[in-house]
Amino acid sequence: MFDGQSAYLRINSDEGLEGAQQHLADASDHRALLPFVDRQAAGRRQVVCENFLHARGERAREELQAHLVVAAHRQAVDIRRADRRPAPVHGHRLRVDHRVLVQPDLHALAQQLAVVGARYPVSQDVVGVLGDQHLHAHTSDRPTETLPLPMGPVEGTPVYGAFMESNPLLVSWGDLDRWAATEESKGTFPELMRRLLAQTPGVTNINIRTREGTAAPGWDGTATSAGSAFLPEGELRCEFGTNQDPKRKANEDYEKRAQEAAGTTEEVYLFATPRNWAGAAEWAKERQKDGVFASVEAFDAHRLEGWLQSVPAVHYWISERLEKPTSGAQTLTAWWERLRRNCTIEVPPGFHTAGRHEEADKLLALLATKDKVPSVQAAWRDDALAFCHALLHDRDPAALDRALVVSDAQRWYQLAIQPSSLILIPLFDDPDIGLAQDNGHSVIHPVVEVNDTRDDKDIVRLPKIDRWGGATSLTEAKLDFPKADKLTALARRSMCGFYRRISRDKSRQHPEWAKDRDTVRILAPLVLVGAWEAEHAGDLDSISRFVGIDGNEINARLDELVDRYPLDPPFVRSGGQWRLVDAMDAAALLLPKLSALHLERWEKLLNDVLLAASPLEEKSASEALKALMDGLRPPFSPILPRHLASGLALAAATSGRKGGSLAGVGRYVDRIVACLVERGVQDESGYLLGRLAPFLPSLAEASPGRFLDVIELGLEHTEAAFSAGVTQAEDGPEFMLVTLPELKWALQCLSWSPDYFGRAVRVLAQLGDLAADESYRRDYAEAVAIAVAGWSPFREIDWRERAEIVTWMLEKHARFGWPLVKGLFVQEFGFVVPSKPLYRDWGLDEKPIVPIAYADYRREVLEAAVRLAGSDVDRWMILLRSCGDLPVPERTGIISGFRSAAAQGKWDDDQALEACSLLRSMVNRHQSSTDAPRAWREEQLRPLVELLAQLEPVDDPRRFAWLFDYDHCVTIRGKTGWDEGFYEILREERDRALASVIQGGDAQVRALVEASKNVNYIGEFLARTDSELEPCILSWLDGESPALYKAASTYVWSTAKQRGMPWVRSTLEQGFLGAEGQRRLVASLPCDKEMWPGVEDLDEALARTYWENVSVFQIDKEDGDEVLDILLEYGCAAQAIALLSRMIDVEQKPKVSQVVRALSLWCESTERGENTASSYEAEELLTWLESEAGDHPDLPTLEFRLLACGHDLTPSDALYRILGREPDRFAALVKGLYGFREGGEGQETHAHQFGCWQVLNHWRRLPGLRGDRTIDGEYLARWVEEARMLLRAEGLGDIADTQIGEVLGSSPDGSDGMWPAEEVRDLLEDAKSRDLEQGMATGRYNRRGGTTREILDGGAQEWSLVRRYREHSRKMSARWPRAAAVLDGLAEDYECEAEREDERAEEWADQD
Repeated sequence: MFDGQSAYLRINSDEGLEGAQQHLADASDHRALLPFVDRQAAGRRQVVCENFLHARGERAREELQAHLVVAAHRQAVDIRRADRRPAPVHGHRLRVDHRVLVQPDLHALAQQLAVVGARYPVSQDVVGVLGDQHLHAHTSDRPTETLPLPMGPVEGTPVYGAFMESNPLLVSWGDLDRWAATEESKGTFPELMRRLLAQTPGVTNINIRTREGTAAPGWDGTATSAGSAFLPEGELRCEFGTNQDPKRKANEDYEKRAQEAAGTTEEVYLFATPRNWAGAAEWAKERQKDGVFASVEAFDAHRLEGWLQSVPAVHYWISERLEKPTSGAQTLTAWWERLRRNCTIEVPPGFHTAGRHEEADKLLALLATKDKVPSVQAAWRDDALAFCHALLHDRDPAALDRALVVSDAQRWYQLAIQPSSLILIPLFDDPDIGLAQDNGHSVIHPVVEVNDTRDDKDIVRLPKIDRWGGATSLTEAKLDFPKADKLTALARRSMCGFYRRISRDKSRQHPEWAKDRDTVRILAPLVLVGAWEAEHAGDLDSISRFVGIDGNEINARLDELVDRYPLDPPFVRSGGQWRLVDAMDAAALLLPKLSALHLERWEKLLNDVLLAASPLEEKSASEALKALMDGLRPPFSPILPRHLASGLALAAATSGRKGGSLAGVGRYVDRIVACLVERGVQDESGYLLGRLAPFLPSLAEASPGRFLDVIELGLEHTEAAFSAGVTQAEDGPEFMLVTLPELKWALQCLSWSPDYFGRAVRVLAQLGDLAADESYRRDYAEAVAIAVAGWSPFREIDWRERAEIVTWMLEKHARFGWPLVKGLFVQEFGFVVPSKPLYRDWGLDEKPIVPIAYADYRREVLEAAVRLAGSDVDRWMILLRSCGDLPVPERTGIISGFRSAAAQGKWDDDQALEACSLLRSMVNRHQSSTDAPRAWREEQLRPLVELLAQLEPVDDPRRFAWLFDYDHCVTIRGKTGWDEGFYEILREERDRALASVIQGGDAQVRALVEASKNVNYIGEFLARTDSELEPCILSWLDGESPALYKAASTYVWSTAKQRGMPWVRSTLEQGFLGAEGQRRLVASLPCDKEMWPGVEDLDEALARTYWENVSVFQIDKEDGDEVLDILLEYGCAAQAIALLSRMIDVEQKPKVSQVVRALSLWCESTERGENTASSYEAEELLTWLESEAGDHPDLPTLEFRLLACGHDLTPSDALYRILGREPDRFAALVKGLYGFREGGEGQETHAHQFGCWQVLNHWRRLPGLRGDRTIDGEYLARWVEEARMLLRAEGLGDIADTQIGEVLGSSPDGSDGMWPAEEVRDLLEDAKSRDLEQGMATGRYNRRGGTTREILDGGAQEWSLVRRYREHSRKMSARWPRAAAVLDGLAEDYECEAEREDERAEEWADQD
């Protein structure tokens, strides 16, 4: 009802919009009168918000709010005319708050009113200066109309400012007041203030302590303000409080800071609380009067709400923190958290930036350029949003605070007109980007498709995430790497599919393509295929017969599905291959739809493909290479059989989970696996098992029981063959089971299953026991140890079962089982976690090892081992070696058992010495490291010392052999080589031992030498003593024992050093040495200058023997030249080259003639088949020779002789300089390489051809190239023409230009930085020879050599070359079109190579 003074319109919430519109229409009759005089009210004075701004009859309010309130059920709401102000109804706070003065245009009439924000509130009562803005003193006299929320400014209406219209879903002052009572507000409120300050224009130097930091001494926050709508200018000093009594907290903080100020300061004191504090403004006024601070500001919940409305990003952030149901917009962080919250794993943000670093840099650069609107394109829009979030989260957190995701045009308009700088991300069509940019906002446009005609400069196209980087990122979500890697591969194929796989929402797990009956009929059998080459005829033909549809039609149907479901297709084409996006998902959805006909065809398909013979199967390596060069290819691509085999495991795993209609599929899998493996094992030729080998892990996973049945039966035949005396050297098919690494991997895969663990490990042990080759035995030992050891990763397996398997091995397969014992408690194998099954979920719930169970396991295994060791000394040695890291009780048990076994007296001297050696090493090791954490105490070592004394044979000289180990391995009297006095003690003990042994005669000394490692000391000691054993010692030179020969050689060296050449001659003249003994004696003589004359008097053969065995490191520097001449005289090429290399290393310059002679001798010895020196030293000498005498006439010949002998040397520049001067030598090289052809002059040796090829292939110096790197073009042209003539004369004219072109490929870059040089370009234009151009391209291509790259790098290197060659071709095309054509050809070749590398990387990255 209306009273003529005030207009009230009661709107019942149940009446709906129509009723409200009728009430508003009725109210039009009571509109304000038309003013008689136009005037501008705000142009003359400041407008101060006093009580006259409120309608009469309404109590004045400090915060100046106007509310449109939606009431509770059937609750009426008053809406008044312009001269009345509404009061809030029941505090529901659903309203539009006009916190600032509404400035009407006095001439407005029908125009829409523009809402203008106040520029600067001096306090809560004074809004601010409005200048010449227009004030509506009267409303329009036009009838009132119901107006929609404006989507933009009305044409013709000036927009003087903007504010964030109240969103009823965002936080209000009441929400802040209630939140202040929570514990969470104490830590979060400072962060709210930090964000408000950070996003308010003109505020810098922000330093806010958040969380627990607010309790520390000092200000809660500081900042610098240049003045804004909510903050005065000056240095801000902030205190925050959430206390229930904000005034008391404010007073306490103020008094403390005022005392610290000790007078007046220019700083601005700011107190903020989220509480509703009615007296905040009055308190600030009173404190301002104190004059301590330049200004005092108080912010309570009401004033904070107004501030929040001016910074929407913060308003949305705090609303989300308070779990308010925001609508139309949300922070990017909230969007991301919502996406991640609905996943079963916490996807790290960095997952979406893995491998996208260039795109990240580009987006940041575009955001820094305000006039650009970057579009971020991804196959799935959410991937683009997640990328933006991850990028800002990692690189620009402040920008992330300002980023809002907007989902409707109305909210976009409200945000776009805000003065604060935002990053707006629209999720609706046709956003008003210009409006946002005009108001200083940045915009990121996430898109799925981009018009190809658009400029790429502002488009960020997201590639698939990097496989390694993505998997590494997912491990942060507590996933093991294999699972993370598989999920990353799925994300590469379909990011949407990845999120569907990990979604908590079950409704998302049923994609649209699975609901189409016709689609399912085709897809169901293809799930069993998994992946294939899209254009491989053999693949398509076999799949076509299986599915019952033409292969090309299958391709077309899959392409159609990709177009129809681009975000989440069932198959994707990756690197030329079709592959399932999510195999497990597709199997669960589609395999129940398989027909019986497809299951029958499936078995035939698997047999045809997995057992297909390779066309290279029975060919030799050279025949296979030739066949491949001739284009022979296998009948199927490598990917098809691999995925068909894994399809068996997929089907089995799915049928095991689903049961029901899929149970029949499981039975088919069992039958197929049993049939395939039986055929392989029973094939006498071994070919079928070899063909099946790559697929054995998949077959085992598919049907573990049937697989083990067949393998166990095959092992019975193998063991029977062993029993019959058959050896593995005969390569019978029954032994293929032992030598197939794929079988070991298959059994390790089965070890993850608690149901099949025991059987699988027993088979591994049987195979290891059958293995004759040590490497195979070692592999199986590692596999078994990883399965049954105390540190095993197979944590699902009960320790009792592991202990039972170990006991079984020690009893039944002792030869294999006993060496494993120590490794069961101390990890001494290379520990690689066995590959887990592809689809089965065995062992995925990893549990920590229970220490008590591990102790029980260890005790039970050791008790069994002690019981089964008996009197076998080798077994006791194994147990003793295991003692070091065992607890005392187990250790004591082993030593006690060992004492009992030793007391039986069944061991011979050799066995007793072996035991003593081990006991002594144990005692010495612990005595020398008493401070080590696991060192045994003296009383713990006493039993070992007693056993050592009991067991050591007192008359056996080998008891001293431990003293003659290598010095660093000896511990004596608790000392090692690091301890002072060690070597004196060692020498004393060695000499005492040797003196004792010598008294026992020749046999005793001989036994000690053969049992020792450091026999040099023994030989030197024997030479020091006046021994009567010399004839015996010298006789060792004619023997075959390496230890005796080494000791005798040391004896000769030391004795000759003492007695000189007369002793040597006397020994040789006695005649008791054979020819070999004499040679060895002379070879053992020292390299002393005093002996050289005597050596010259020896027989020539013995003299040569001396110099052939001389050590160049014993030659004094001043004698180098003399020795070198002697070595060259005797033809000792290896020693001469070694000496020359050493002379160069010590900067002793040899003669050029000596180097040339030494290299010539080495060539001769190499040509005779004597490989006596390293090619590295020879190449070093060639390099030195080139630098010292680059024009030496013999240098090129030497190089070529070495190359022709097959040495892998890099030809020097000297060789190419001579070839560049003498084209006839070049022609001779070409003839040497191709002269064997029909019509040539003869058959060249393979080595000579290799040498010619080496020189031509490594050509690196262009004829006519000067020392300053410029080119003599005229000389080059003459050289080319002469080489052409010479080759034509040799009958090689058809390849002349091609070979010459390869030489031109060595051209340096031209003066303009482009290859080839200008002189070569001119030559091409003049020659007009396609062969020359093709040869030059070949030479250039080959000069690149091999490349290295990461497996997922793709063709990045080649694409760089493509861009460079195309750019240079464009620049050359006008003047040198033929050279430009060469570059175009190279670019095309590298483009093909780049595409191949990209496809290969794509295949690797996308495969499971």
